[in-house]
Amino acid sequence: MFLSVEDETGISNLIVWPRIQQEQRLPVFAARMVVVEGTLQNESGVIHEVAERVRDYSHWLGASRDFH
Repeated sequence: MFLSVEDETGISNLIVWPRIQQEQRLPVFAARMVVVEGTLQNESGVIHEVAERVRDYSHWLGASRDFH
């Protein structure tokens, strides 16, 4: 799976292999804010991170602001 993630430095691509998807399914698919640990790759200015651990930090966002 490929995801685009953004932080204060810009957008990077996150690669999540099937084993990580299965082992860490809830934070990968349901979290609104994550911390990702993994291997950073920089190919010709394009940044990729291969995820090894995905942690849910959605609680840092506080209460939902979705009024629909």
